[in-house]
Amino acid sequence: KTWSFFTEFSLTNFIRAWDMANLSRAYQNSLIVTGIATGIILICSILAAFSFSNWIFKGKKTFYFIILASLMIPLETLVVPLFISLKNYGLLNNHFGVILPYAAIGIPFSTLVLTEFFKEIPVELRDAARIDGCSDFRYLVQIVMPLSGPAVSGVMIFQGSIIWNEFIIALTILQASSLYTIPLEVATFSRRYYTEWPLVFSTLSTSMVPVMLLYILFQRSYVKGMTLGAIKG
Repeated sequence: KTWSFFTEFSLTNFIRAWDMANLSRAYQNSLIVTGIATGIILICSILAAFSFSNWIFKGKKTFYFIILASLMIPLETLVVPLFISLKNYGLLNNHFGVILPYAAIGIPFSTLVLTEFFKEIPVELRDAARIDGCSDFRYLVQIVMPLSGPAVSGVMIFQGSIIWNEFIIALTILQASSLYTIPLEVATFSRRYYTEWPLVFSTLSTSMVPVMLLYILFQRSYVKGMTLGAIKG
């Protein structure tokens, strides 16, 4: 029967998929790529958002518009120039060849989200901190960041899940199987005339676990952080 309830529970396909696709190595590669890229996104977007929301400088609106306009560029149009640039810099078949593009693509959206959140922090807190001799960096670390947990958590989960599941850039840049992330290992089960669907779905099921756990742990912060722009009057 094509559609029916399972009659017995078995982990055979999970074990086969884990061994055939070397998922332990793929998990390690995905964790390295996702962790470093997400960290770069958070650091750069937090600093940029703090500048846009607290400083007045020449060309501020122009820079902000450029960041906003970059969100309109389709990912597919970047693959060929990205491949050529990374080849010239010797970053093909290298995890940094995907980490840097992931970070560059994720920073604009994260900056916009965090900028709107930082603008909601009362100006009186900043003025009081400056009167007490607090530097901008100390104000960011000791006052802004503790108040920005929901936004930072939302950005971290959103960008982390995108990078964890990204396929096109990884397929273009990573050619050695030892560097494959989980989406690329899933693709190895698809042949020209036949696809091993039990192994595909087993691999996909295991790959969802880290993202689901991360979302469950930070669910409230994620929802609050991602809806700030929608409720801002």
